[in-house]
Amino acid sequence: MNKRSLVVYHKVDSDGLCSMMIAKSWYQKEGWSVDIFGFNYGDTLPDIDAFLRVYDEICLVDISFPAEIMKLFKESGRVLWIDHHITAIQSSENEGYSDMKGVRVNGRAACELAWAF
Repeated sequence: MNKRSLVVYHKVDSDGLCSMMIAKSWYQKEGWSVDIFGFNYGDTLPDIDAFLRVYDEICLVDISFPAEIMKLFKESGRVLWIDHHITAIQSSENEGYSDMKGVRVNGRAACELAWAF
């Protein structure tokens, strides 16, 4: 059975695009089927329940969602989150989802974090 992944990335800058390509390439190398979804802060929120129904794993790179959605992602156990935005990192610590799989480090580009992960 081919596992399905979704890479959700920050669509408005090269850091997000590069992060997406790194994640997409890794999943493909591992034999996963990969879809991508570009998102920017302020866009209409996607159907998160559909994401969780369809995909075996969701990889967020250089992007996060409101705390209530991030908590759903954490509860699913199927989300990998790579980010460097200090406000997102602080929110994760304050709201109780800082232990999600992935890596968050302020002061480094998300593409660097994706490559290292």
